[in-house]
Amino acid sequence: MIDNLESKINSSFFRRTARNIGLYVGAIALALTAGCTAQKNISKENHPHPDNYYDLDKPTTADVFKKEPEKPKGKRLPPFEIGISLGKGNSYSSLGAKLSGILNIDRQISCELGLSYGLIAAPIANNAIVGTFVLNGSATAHYKIMEEQSLFLRLFYGTQGANVITDCYGNVVTFKPDILGGGIMLGSRFTSSDGTFAELGLGIMMCKHAPGYHADYGFSGAFDLGIGFKFG
Repeated sequence: MIDNLESKINSSFFRRTARNIGLYVGAIALALTAGCTAQKNISKENHPHPDNYYDLDKPTTADVFKKEPEKPKGKRLPPFEIGISLGKGNSYSSLGAKLSGILNIDRQISCELGLSYGLIAAPIANNAIVGTFVLNGSATAHYKIMEEQSLFLRLFYGTQGANVITDCYGNVVTFKPDILGGGIMLGSRFTSSDGTFAELGLGIMMCKHAPGYHADYGFSGAFDLGIGFKFG
């Protein structure tokens, strides 16, 4: 009988122990499940695609249709540039060099002021040439019609010629670079990406003749042909 009682007590003890262990394990499993669910909800709030790690790098619909700010086309223009050119024509003091300051108002419009120093020459007897150096000034407005081409309107003024008087033997008696004049011309300039440019302009000018000429003022054609480069 004592053996049966001990057997019942042991059996009851083991059942209670097993039940308590089962309850503890169940409680732990429930706690772990709740923690995983909470972590998953937090992950969903922080990431649009928590179930797939690689989806984090995929753009959303808002990203696809988001308009990025437009980038300026072409090379950025400095506000001010310096130009150096060689040429022949009215704003180049007949045949000379020109130093210019260029103000870029925007990507299409720029203004240029130039000062040239060149040689005015005149042929005399025996295929000889006589000449002197003079200064001329010019003001130019450029309007860009393409990335490398612009149209310009140019005003110029300065010494446009010389009065040469020779004797009957061809000797120079008088050589005076006193024919002053000014005019206007239209032209085009081609500029490469490195700043090198070539220009051509055609127009008209009015000049003051030397004393003794049959008219004090006269009109004639005008042109510029030059090459150079600019930097800034």
